Amino acid sequence: MWVSFLAYNIIHFLMFSSALYHKMDSRTISFKSTIQLYLHYLNMKVISRKNLQKFLKLISEKIVSNRARRIESRVLKKRCNAYKLLIVPRDIARAEVSKNAHYKKMK
Repeated sequence: MWVSFLAYNIIHFLMFSSALYHKMDSRTISFKSTIQLYLHYLNMKVISRKNLQKFLKLISEKIVSNRARRIESRVLKKRCNAYKLLIVPRDIARAEVSKNAHYKKMK
């Protein structure tokens, strides 16, 4: 878990550094593209101080479009009522209710 957390933060640090260097918003830079570039540069073993500016420029070139209403709350949805979940197609459930006057109980 900690390795995933560390990798996630490294990628976001690269995105933030690139955005800061090129005076742009870090939320407009593609996360997936940053991962792909980082893995490519790691495999090529060419990340160095002299290639850092080129690397940050490549990261900042891949931008994502404006994603309106993309902010979503991170909450769990709970089932607040006593009804069971619909686990069969709705047509079959309707036929079951009309046949038995209620939905068959699960055991």
